Amino acid sequence: MALEWKVLFWTSVAMILLAWWLVPRDKIRDFQILFLFAQAYTWLALLILVEIKWIRFPVREFPHASETGFTMHFLIYPVMGALLVLFYPEKRSRMLKGAYYLLGTGVVVLVSFLIQRYTNYMEWMQSRVIHFAVCLLYVVGTHGFYRWFRNAYWSKTPKKEGA
Repeated sequence: MALEWKVLFWTSVAMILLAWWLVPRDKIRDFQILFLFAQAYTWLALLILVEIKWIRFPVREFPHASETGFTMHFLIYPVMGALLVLFYPEKRSRMLKGAYYLLGTGVVVLVSFLIQRYTNYMEWMQSRVIHFAVCLLYVVGTHGFYRWFRNAYWSKTPKKEGA
């Protein structure tokens, strides 16, 4: 059981350091919005997936509060999703954008697969294809929210004098 806690701890530390290292100073506000939305999105999706028994967590951080895992879906996935959307190649070809979505989603699924394979933290009861589809929906949904928020809110923010 100690292996699960070590893996969660070091994966969390790696995600925090990765975000700190990769997010440019002028994109911190964007990252915060993406991270908060991704937290809400993954938390809701996780509750649904646990309820319909597509995923289960033999080892949980808060076993009396919920049947879900906390760290993976409240820190690790949101950081990965926020970074994916933050560095999305907006001005590239559709083919490159599609490849970026698929590769990025593949990385999210790979991290999840490695944690599942080598620890007893979580078990997917469905196929990898469904897992990939759920993660792709997560990345596309987060990106859709970010585009909407950026256009709806930041385009109406008054500009500072002299800027």
